[in-house]
Parts: sequence; C-alpha cells; structure tokens
Amino acid sequence: DNVDKDTKILDYGAGKGFQTRRLQGIEEYAPGGIHAEHAPDKPFTDVHAYDTSPPYNDASKLDDKYGVVMASNVLNVQETDQDLHETLNELASLIDDDGKIVVNFPATPRKNKESMPAEGKAQQREWLTNTISEHFNSVKPIQVKGQNLPNHWELSKPKTKSIEKQDGGVGGAAYAGGTVMGTEQST
Repeated sequence: DNVDKDTKILDYGAGKGFQTRRLQGIEEYAPGGIHAEHAPDKPFTDVHAYDTSPPYNDASKLDDKYGVVMASNVLNVQETDQDLHETLNELASLIDDDGKIVVNFPATPRKNKESMPAEGKAQQREWLTNTISEHFNSVKPIQVKGQNLPNHWELSKPKTKSIEKQDGGVGGAAYAGGTVMGTEQST
C-alpha cells in the first residue's frame, strides 16, 4: 500500500524471479494468492532483483539503496543464527533513510535449528519478531483489509547498519560496538 509506482524496489532473494516479474507487470498475480490482493493497478517502473544464484546474482545490486526491499521466503531458510543476523544486517543496509523492508516467514521450510523453538508456530513467530526487533526500531505486522497477515512484517528504521554479533544467540544476542540511533549500544 501507498508505494509510488516509481519507487525503486529490490526483490531480495528473487529465486526464479516470479515476484520480480509480477511487480513489473510481466506476469499475472495468482487468483486468490497472497500477493493478488496487493497487485498494483499499474506495474512498478524501477524494479530490480537479487539472488545468490543465476540469473539474478549481480552483486552490484547490493551496492545501491532502495525505497522498498522485498524479502519473500528469505528469513525462513537461514540455517544458522549468524546467517539470520547477517541477512537482517544486509537488508538494513539496502534501504534509503525512509525505506521499508517487507518480509515473511512461511510455515515451511523453517531451517534454523540453533535457537528457534522446535515447536509451536506462535513461539517461532515471537522468536523471529524478537530477533528482527534487535535490528529495526519499527517492526509492524502487515495488514490486509484491516487484519494482520500472519508472519508478514514491514521493517524500517534500522538500529545500526553494522552489528557485530557476540555470544548469546538469536533472541538474546549481545552486540558490541555500533551505534543505535545516535547512542552507544550497551552489551
């Protein structure tokens, strides 16, 4: 909602590019699909894609700033706490000052086995929300027709662009150095 069609958008973790092409107006949104309700009336004009594998593995995309970064099916496949923190740091580095990141956390697969609760979708959602909150000052559930969309968040206002992880793990990790909104971060 409220995203101008000329906003610079990055589809981070683009995979085969389905979402990228939908945002560009090249492919139709699936009827009844989660993204169908958000299909733009007009396609976006400045859409970019990045993934770790071809054809979208152009690392120069990570040197730019975007108004919106979409990371669909990305956080759930991070296998370690360190991978998750590094991904959140990278996402934070990609948005401009007023930028937003849209993430989801599908029920399957959920690959992190280090500190994510083994059972309970609500507990896993709370764990991820707490982890995200370590990196962003604004973590809002995404709403569709006035109702929260489970496992979908809008992130903004990164706490810091580079967080060094110390011992402690996700959800209770301690961080060294860095600045959080102009104040020294305590460990």
